Amino acid sequence: MTDILGTLGASKDDVAGWADLLGLLGPGFEEQAVESSAGRQVVCTFARTGSTALFQDGILVGILVPIAHTGEIGYPADGGLIDGVDLSATRAAIVAALGAPARTSQRMDLYRLGDRYLRLDFDRDRLTSISGSLQGVAPA
Repeated sequence: MTDILGTLGASKDDVAGWADLLGLLGPGFEEQAVESSAGRQVVCTFARTGSTALFQDGILVGILVPIAHTGEIGYPADGGLIDGVDLSATRAAIVAALGAPARTSQRMDLYRLGDRYLRLDFDRDRLTSISGSLQGVAPA
């Protein structure tokens, strides 16, 4: 997850900055450009993992990674996306590994890491997605 959070803030034109992200979520992706009141946004969707990356005005501001459990599309639960965390573990085990979140609700835990946010979403104690965003930006 350090690689993913580390790419936040990178320019879409920075191929070197994308290398780790493409290796984890790619290799291929489809782009869709959208004009909004927030500026020009580009959403990149990675077919292999069902993940999305959100660029605003050419800067990567958010990433969403669905976690795949048996028979589902997404990043494999046994894929080791977060060092030291078994993505198929219970919510309590994940929190024990990462520490106390800054915010929590029935369905999510939110961690603040400098100017970045890491959000873990759960359904019945099972991790369903991980997202990262820059401060002031909603997760992708």
